[in-house]
Amino acid sequence: MAKSLLFISDISGFTEYIQETEIEHSRNVISELLEAMISANTLNLKLAEIEGDALFFYLENKIPSNDELMQQIKIMNTAFYNHLEVLKSKTKWSYKTHANLDKLKLKIVAHSAELSFIKIHNIVKPFGKEVIEIHRLLKNSIKSKNYLLITKQLANDMQITTDYKNNLGHLEYGKDIYDGKEMIYLYSPINVQRLNISYPTINESNNALKTNLKIHILELLKNFFIPTTLYSYH
Repeated sequence: MAKSLLFISDISGFTEYIQETEIEHSRNVISELLEAMISANTLNLKLAEIEGDALFFYLENKIPSNDELMQQIKIMNTAFYNHLEVLKSKTKWSYKTHANLDKLKLKIVAHSAELSFIKIHNIVKPFGKEVIEIHRLLKNSIKSKNYLLITKQLANDMQITTDYKNNLGHLEYGKDIYDGKEMIYLYSPINVQRLNISYPTINESNNALKTNLKIHILELLKNFFIPTTLYSYH
């Protein structure tokens, strides 16, 4: 059986973000960021599941080349951070929502497997130990919240090592233990400055910040405002 690619793009800082942001705003922000990444799917990956703040993709019976995988990772990161800048330039968000956007980062994990599937109520999804492994790898010892991670299993299939030159960052080895099994991987923090980010103009950013600050101040004043009708002059 041919190997298949497993691919997860996961938004870091999601839990903290929704805890500190109005639910209607956080819902819209996360939805738009996930949609931007789905639209950036250049490898024709199949979307297995939307997992809250993450997208679980797979490419059946095919392992892409090194350059194809790195290009997909770069394009998806670019789409994510580009749309994050678009969101920052909007004035409809509250000040708190706007300020918390910088907490959102992106991590991508890729693995390989001889894929099996499970079918439940006509819904077909990848199934097997590698599916469990790639999800476990989202919890790792990497210090960065913005990185790419390629398992050693996938690295071997692609014949990729730390010598591989790419424009996202320098690859190095890491490892963690899950359920008593050591998982070795290649990883690299992604340098966002190397992406083709379209930043809004200074005036657009300042106007958005000023508007959101005004909204925030008005929200605070509502909590302290005492209507004059409460006073009686007789």
